[in-house]
Amino acid sequence: MSKTIVNLTELLVVEEINTLLGEYPSPHPYKSAFSQPELREKLMAFVIRKVNQQYAVINGSKEKTTYGDFSDCLSGQRSQIKNWVEKGMEMIFQDQKQSELAWVSQAEQAVREPSHWFG
Repeated sequence: MSKTIVNLTELLVVEEINTLLGEYPSPHPYKSAFSQPELREKLMAFVIRKVNQQYAVINGSKEKTTYGDFSDCLSGQRSQIKNWVEKGMEMIFQDQKQSELAWVSQAEQAVREPSHWFG
């Protein structure tokens, strides 16, 4: 039987992101923002860089593995990860909003400027 290395921290980060997003009411901006794979990946990368990684070697397939299988190993890390997920959501959401506002402002500026096409 083959052995697989599983990043337990990553499993917990995914679980915490899903839990926190599930706690927000439906039309909440975080829900729509972090339903985008690009922003969710940014959030995961942000949190994973902030906490110590823990791994486990398992027999068999990685697909069957859930955080619940190893909850005792990471119980102390859960609150730390939850805090980083919350901070990451706030930071990434604000960055995204600022980027969108900057883009809209550039587009509005371009509309106001006279065209150089006609000399």
